[in-house]
Amino acid sequence: MSDGDAQGEVVTAPNVKWAQRKDRILLTIECENCEEPKLRIENVDDENDKFGKLSLAGQGTRNGKACAYDLNLEVFGELNKSDSKVSVSERKIVLVLLKSRSGPHWPRLLRAKGKSPANVKVDWDLYMDSDEEEEEEKKAQFDIGELDDFSKFDDPLDKDVHTDSDDSDDEDLPDLVK
Repeated sequence: MSDGDAQGEVVTAPNVKWAQRKDRILLTIECENCEEPKLRIENVDDENDKFGKLSLAGQGTRNGKACAYDLNLEVFGELNKSDSKVSVSERKIVLVLLKSRSGPHWPRLLRAKGKSPANVKVDWDLYMDSDEEEEEEKKAQFDIGELDDFSKFDDPLDKDVHTDSDDSDDEDLPDLVK
């Protein structure tokens, strides 16, 4: 994966971590001090296939040494280029790539079947399967109107104050023996 160029600079493919939702791909490209990265997102309409392409080129450092970053990925499906978002920081580039069509999860990130390259890994911190995603969507659809009926809420502190029950801890304690 690494070659030297005319200036002795190492060309390397940065590490990529990814996760997905029904409508988007979350991609983190780990590239230290990548100044002015050239990032290109495009869609390819092959005779038999439609897919997205992502490419990155830039200068940076890796393990304290100067390097040139070069990344080319063909992703499983088409992307919505205009609404996708990019955030560049000192250590990484974070992309939220919107899928052209919301729907079921892609079976993999890359178009090619088989094992992914060593630099492309699942981001387990952001990973969420489709069942978990549906649960999160239900939580997000909270209805503020449900707050009108306070009888649905159970306040254990309120019960202790207003109950006349005899608790065992309410009994008088015997005198201490000296």
